[in-house]
Amino acid sequence: PDTSLRALVNDPDESVRRAAAASGYHFGAALTMAIGGDQMARQFGVGREKVATLVDLAMDASTMPEALHSLAQSPFTEVRAAVAAHPSVTSAIVANLTRDKNPGVRAVVARSTIASQEVLTILASDDSVEVRRGVAANPNTPPAALAQLDRDADDEVALAVATHPNTEPASLDAIIQTHNQPKHSAATAHLLQMIGPAQLDMFAPGQRQLRERLLRSDTRWTQGPRQAVATNPHASVETLLRLSQQPDTAGFVALNPRAPTEALAGLANSGDELAREGVAGHPNTPAASLALLALDRMERVRLKVASNRRTPMQTLELLASDFSAEVQAAARRTLSTPSDAKLGEDA
Repeated sequence: PDTSLRALVNDPDESVRRAAAASGYHFGAALTMAIGGDQMARQFGVGREKVATLVDLAMDASTMPEALHSLAQSPFTEVRAAVAAHPSVTSAIVANLTRDKNPGVRAVVARSTIASQEVLTILASDDSVEVRRGVAANPNTPPAALAQLDRDADDEVALAVATHPNTEPASLDAIIQTHNQPKHSAATAHLLQMIGPAQLDMFAPGQRQLRERLLRSDTRWTQGPRQAVATNPHASVETLLRLSQQPDTAGFVALNPRAPTEALAGLANSGDELAREGVAGHPNTPAASLALLALDRMERVRLKVASNRRTPMQTLELLASDFSAEVQAAARRTLSTPSDAKLGEDA
């Protein structure tokens, strides 16, 4: 039976191919889908005897473009989705599936590298969040389509746009304007509630320090949209300066290769150890900040300063006498590296 269906799907006559693509779709199946949609049809298995075979044919690399064109008109969602994901699907089929009534099929189209920029721009305004997520993650999505998504409230869409190589600085700024508050885990939100309102922190310094440490630890290991913008080298100076002053993104700005000197200088005095560590190893950190961090209480921060090829000689000589043997060794290695070699390595 599978061999017969394969032959029918690849028949020279288009009407035969289209009939084969709808194999098993009888009046009862149509009625079931009209009443309860794909979910009800799948639940009761009405008219779905050939769906698995049709999906296999739609995924088969040897299936001809003419057959894929017919299968793309199948009444079965899974078959149309399989066609959209086929490596040899034509751009014309993809364009037609852009209008598919099922958001799952459109989501597959949105992730297709065959989808044109025009198709992706249309799908960027789709009502389905899964479709918009697909557009945001597609490497071929143009800046104009990404700009349509930069104020999307969905975290996954915003994260994909924030990390996309085609996203422009204005869109990165729009993401921060939309996602202007750090997202806390349920556990952290509960603990913050137990600590009490932030307005009372001025009367309890210990409470303020606990709150700040809790906020840092909750977002430090999670890269959400805000953190992604903070590490994006295309972010504007204004955006990075603003994010460097916020506890959930400060440490991530220090990891940005294009972090502005002003932001790094401010972060050198941060209470966040990871932020200071990032500043200590950053090539743009000013000499005065490196000298300050050479006195940091955290050994790993001083180690970063000692390994930084931009650290002034006077500061390196100080670190060469550090109580930490590891910091001493790093400072001596950096001191022994000729200045020309240091600059050559940085280039």
